[in-house]
Amino acid sequence: MNLTDIYTLLTSLALSPVYPDNLPEDATFPCLIYSEMSDESDHTLDQTPVGTATAEIKLEIVSPDASQANKVATQYKAALDGYRGTNGQTFSRWSMQHESTESINYPDGGDTWMSVKQQEYDVRHNSPANAVSSGSQWQQETASGFSRGFSKGFA
Repeated sequence: MNLTDIYTLLTSLALSPVYPDNLPEDATFPCLIYSEMSDESDHTLDQTPVGTATAEIKLEIVSPDASQANKVATQYKAALDGYRGTNGQTFSRWSMQHESTESINYPDGGDTWMSVKQQEYDVRHNSPANAVSSGSQWQQETASGFSRGFSKGFA
């Protein structure tokens, strides 16, 4: 999946600063860290690519204030769970699969604790590199309102 399109979508929501993959030392809180955990192309039974794929995207909302982390996480969930739209070159459909909360010791060597709200989404998207035609299965499924879950289990 095009990670630039994900960054553009997340920053367009203007809910918090957005960082890819890791928390920078100079982060502003609350903030969002996003990462792509996997991206798998969809195939027919005979392994022909159909022009769609499903990515697992993990969001982590981080703040020293648990109520701030919860508030921002709730806003991201409201904006993204069930989202359908075009971001740059990617048409996507977001579906939350898992949500959790944890406290972590901020890696500054001190006693600072951070509240982390994790959200994991399956993002069904077009896959232009594997597209077979302009009348792809993705377009047919989207037009008919087809929907299915892609739960993959979480470690």
